[in-house]
Amino acid sequence: MKKVINLGGLGVEGRQNELIEVALTYEFDAVEVDMADLLGRNKMMGRDFALQFLKSAGTKVGSFRLPMDFGAEETRYQSQLADLKTICELANALECEVCYAVVEDSSKELAMQENFDRHQKRINEAAIILAGNGIKLGLTVTPQSQRVERAFKFINTAAELLTLVRLVGSPNVGVSFNALTWVQSEGTLEQFAKLTQAQITEVRLADYKDEIPVLPGESEDSFSLAIAKQLKAIGFDGLISVVGNPRILGKSSRDIVMPILTARLNEFVQMIQGTRDELSNLMAPCDSEETDELVGT
Repeated sequence: MKKVINLGGLGVEGRQNELIEVALTYEFDAVEVDMADLLGRNKMMGRDFALQFLKSAGTKVGSFRLPMDFGAEETRYQSQLADLKTICELANALECEVCYAVVEDSSKELAMQENFDRHQKRINEAAIILAGNGIKLGLTVTPQSQRVERAFKFINTAAELLTLVRLVGSPNVGVSFNALTWVQSEGTLEQFAKLTQAQITEVRLADYKDEIPVLPGESEDSFSLAIAKQLKAIGFDGLISVVGNPRILGKSSRDIVMPILTARLNEFVQMIQGTRDELSNLMAPCDSEETDELVGT
């Protein structure tokens, strides 16, 4: 199992050196990288420049968000598809084997069935290229805070996401599980329990307490604890992290929050591995008056 540090909520987006410093300081196994940023650096200055901080530090990469919009108009999609070979080359150079894509929640031009057909075709197209480079693709829903009202609804619930994964039908495509967006999207433990280990590309844990995101295990009847028990049952051994979210960080400094966040993640790993039965009484600072987005990726 790899403990991954995510970008969201830590104030390090686009600053590779800071992300690496946090990962090394708190002994994470891997980091999430901003592939769109790496791709831009690669185009402007070349691969050595794009990868210099990550390669020099010897930092492992857990996953990245695939900079592709499977619902985009054709010209834009083809441009993104043309970049996929370079993206795979960058990922291979970093020994990264997992990426994820956020599926749009609505469309201004395509009804549900037409959009399913478009996504099925395009996701399969990308999955073939990714599989040829040893990279799995996980799909996840758009966080509620980022959803846009458009003419036609698309993937808004966990059930719809699971239907899309099933219709795509590729062994290289699964679910990038985010506990917060899963709950927001009417996802249940029973739905999650039907997933095999091969269908779960990564797991991001957190809970809600009074509708505010908190560290996993900090709420009564913790959903993350229930998820951990299921992960233990299937012998999960993949990527695991705490959801990157500004509300979990609150107004407290990174130096205050990160030791607590890391300790909690370590406890969940131990529970999934069967070497720990209960969580300790850790409490991370969380400012309920914050107005940041409720869900990060």
